[in-house]
Amino acid sequence: LNNENAITPVIPSNEEALFIEQNSSENKFMDSYLSNDLVNVFKQDLIFVTFQIFCRTDDEDGGDYYPAEIAIMKYSFSDNIKQEYYTIMKPEKFPVGYTGTAIDLSRETHLIPPFDFIDANGDYPKIWQEVKRVIGG
Repeated sequence: LNNENAITPVIPSNEEALFIEQNSSENKFMDSYLSNDLVNVFKQDLIFVTFQIFCRTDDEDGGDYYPAEIAIMKYSFSDNIKQEYYTIMKPEKFPVGYTGTAIDLSRETHLIPPFDFIDANGDYPKIWQEVKRVIGG
């Protein structure tokens, strides 16, 4: 077999092609964002956000997320950490049938208790203000 080392083109599946098409604007943005010269890259603010959740309802129930914690940080290579915010969120009442899911997910992942956590923050408008403060919005 003389063609053993021949490279055959990989044809993406319909699902992969759709994913690439749907994310092309994000890819173009990142290409332009990262094509800056190094001086600008070092001055550029990067925002890191991470969430943990208690549960997510099924799509037929709305597909809603019930957040457990949020951590957000504005960072630049030149200035290091510029702003940050972290809080454990007090959940609203879980929908019928999802309390067990919240307890199980808590035990299996982040270990944040879904009930009776004294330091949990239930002031959602204040949480949103803090998120906007960090991202500059």
